[in-house]
Amino acid sequence: MTESTGLPAARPRKILTQIAPVTWEHPADRAALQSLRSVPGFDEVVKKIYGFIGERGVRLIFQADAVRVGPTQFPRLNQLYTDILTSMDWQERPELFVSQTPFANAGAFGMDRPFIVINSGTLRLLDDDEVRNVLGHELGHVMSGHALYHTILVLILNVSLGALPFLAGIAILPIQLALLEWFRKSELSSDRAGLLACQDPTASLRVNLKFAGGGDMSQMDLNAFLVQAKEFEEAGGALDRIFKILAYWVARIRSTRCAPPSCSAGSRRATTIACCAANTPAADPRRSSGPSTGTSTTPATTT
Repeated sequence: MTESTGLPAARPRKILTQIAPVTWEHPADRAALQSLRSVPGFDEVVKKIYGFIGERGVRLIFQADAVRVGPTQFPRLNQLYTDILTSMDWQERPELFVSQTPFANAGAFGMDRPFIVINSGTLRLLDDDEVRNVLGHELGHVMSGHALYHTILVLILNVSLGALPFLAGIAILPIQLALLEWFRKSELSSDRAGLLACQDPTASLRVNLKFAGGGDMSQMDLNAFLVQAKEFEEAGGALDRIFKILAYWVARIRSTRCAPPSCSAGSRRATTIACCAANTPAADPRRSSGPSTGTSTTPATTT
């Protein structure tokens, strides 16, 4: 983790008591999830991977080259993680790991017991407030129940189908495309969760800028990046819409800046954090039995 770049001093963050994942979940995420579950063969793929690989297999695959974070390993990161869990009022503590990878990224994986892996390149790239945003983003995936489908996506994209013979006879390409479409939309939801967790809108925007451009803030300007994002958003035409499917960090700026649909029309100019905090339900019934099931943490059925 790099030193803070002229940011305000540490300040207390509001604890979002019993906040519900539905508060930050993006409509495009929910729509893509429904489309994913309707793809022929998807249920069968989920059940077979869940049954043949299982929780233990997933943990062996993803944790073989990673270090578990705790009081004596990455203690600074461990404290930031505690801060985020407290702010999001999440009693469970998904295991957190650091993987030696120069590419800046992080992910939430697992089946019955989700865990988070953050790449060492991310820690070198970001300051503490930005790392809080990334941790909150991944915790948002866990709380929304995204980890199972994300794990399945990574497996079928990166593991040879020859190593997954139990998927023989299933048309995988439509499932891969639907999973990719859903996952990109789920990132919009978790970007909002990251903002709620770190409670620093500027730091949340800087994460997108650093992930897009490599992190040297002396060579980049956030305001110019926001102008670039606005130009991207306003581009029109059928061909432009096709190219936008390939977009990532620039496109996600809008999700971080805009208030979710649950906000009143009069508060549209408020930041996501202010609006979400004001609209947090008194309790989330899904929290009583563990992570929410925006995507099921057990084999799903088609809806």
